Amino acid sequence: MSCRFWSGKSLIWGSAHINPSLFESYYSNFAESYIHALKKFDVELVDVDLSTVAWTLMGIANFVCLRTIFTHKKISEQQLNSLIDDVMKILSYGLFRQPPAL
Repeated sequence: MSCRFWSGKSLIWGSAHINPSLFESYYSNFAESYIHALKKFDVELVDVDLSTVAWTLMGIANFVCLRTIFTHKKISEQQLNSLIDDVMKILSYGLFRQPPAL
C-alpha cells in the first residue's frame, strides 16, 4: 500500500466541495455495495441495521488506512496483516473487556 491510494482519496474528498452530490453519491453507492454483500451473511449477524454496519465498516477502513498511510507511507504485508488482525479482533470480540462474572 502506498501514498498513491491517498491521492485517489483526496480527489474523492475534494469533490465534496466542488460537487457535493457526486461525493454523496460515491459513498452512498459504496454503502449499498456493502449492504448487498452483508445480506449474504444476514443469518450470522446480530440484529442491527445493515446500513449502520456498512457505514461503520467504511469508516473503519477509511480512517485506519489514512492512519497507516500517514504513519508508514509504505507498509509491508506482515504489517498489513497485523493491522487487519487487530481490526478483526475488535469486530469479532468488541472493544471492551467483559466484566467479571458475579
